[in-house]
Amino acid sequence: MKPIVIKENIQTAMNLLTNNNYEVYLVGGAIRNAFLDLPIHDYDLTTNATPEQMLDVFKDFTTIQTGIKHGTITVVINHENIEITTYRKDTTYTNHRHPDEVHFTTSLEEDCKRRDFTINALTYNPNEGLKDFHNGQQDLQNKIIRAIGDPNIRFEEDALRILRAIRFASRLDFTIAPNTQQAMLNHKNDLKYVSIERIASELKGILESVAVEKAFQTNKEILTFILPILDTYTTQTYLTTIHTLSLATTFEERFALLLQPINDPTTIHTTLKTLKYPNKTIKHIETLHQALHLPLNSYYDLKQFKHQTKDYFDQAYNLRYTQTTHQEQLTTLYNKLQTNNPCTSYKEMALNGKDLIALNYKGKEINTTLQTLLDLIMKEELPNNKEALINYLKKT
Repeated sequence: MKPIVIKENIQTAMNLLTNNNYEVYLVGGAIRNAFLDLPIHDYDLTTNATPEQMLDVFKDFTTIQTGIKHGTITVVINHENIEITTYRKDTTYTNHRHPDEVHFTTSLEEDCKRRDFTINALTYNPNEGLKDFHNGQQDLQNKIIRAIGDPNIRFEEDALRILRAIRFASRLDFTIAPNTQQAMLNHKNDLKYVSIERIASELKGILESVAVEKAFQTNKEILTFILPILDTYTTQTYLTTIHTLSLATTFEERFALLLQPINDPTTIHTTLKTLKYPNKTIKHIETLHQALHLPLNSYYDLKQFKHQTKDYFDQAYNLRYTQTTHQEQLTTLYNKLQTNNPCTSYKEMALNGKDLIALNYKGKEINTTLQTLLDLIMKEELPNNKEALINYLKKT
């Protein structure tokens, strides 16, 4: 295991709790990532101090108490936010997402029992070293995602854990333990209780993962439940589509590829809006998806492609390049485009909307005329010259 280097501000928080005779441990992702020799981004602390006792310990620091009813306070040390949570124990769940009540405990082992997966229940502090109550180290060595205790209970308590299991497995290229996998299937319908924002976030994480194709192969029923559009694919279409995902790298590219079999722009838009992604993200994915369906066999096609994809042209072209069977021809066309730098947008035209107004064009007629002129320019039937464009309009 890679030595855990604890940041100065985290160590300060731990020292203050220890000096006041409280237990405190790093827990979760920091320990997991140290074991896997991955960068550590988040340092979560757990302690036997109650929220009120923590507020007393950190009375000389700014504290954020928005999570205090769940036992979490955020301490600000040298402008860094540090989350510290009181040990908690299992309680009842009635909405398949959040506990009905929060019960604190003084037992670290009890706290670890209520966590999701064995690899996330490792704890550490410099004085006592590593504590592993659920064989998390062994599962890390064997590259296994395993629910703590009875997996059916874990997923019945919080259905979001189903998607978290898929995300961890795909991000780390681990395998989900058979009984954990079966329990995920048993409780997939409980995902209807999870907010769409959380589902969208987990789906994004899965699509960004290194083992994305394996994730969609081994979790088809679950991923189809949260993304019903996939249920319209034939088995062969589904397998062919997910095989393309590893050819891309970004979330937007992979989502566009995942939706590639769908030709209807309205269906694509509805699917993305339902997931409540930001409008900019939706537009990005829609543009890349459209690019996958545009003709790209001639120099004119490539100019139209650039016009349609606008700010995403380079990314859309590279994505499309991976999908084409005539890469040599496409490379020739692309090099010609780069050398000639032809007009492919309204802002590059020698004639604009104001010029058309001066020529007595009005309303929708202005946009329609600009579209016609740009298309003729890209077809090389008209030069991008203001006088030539005006003369053409006078003749038509």
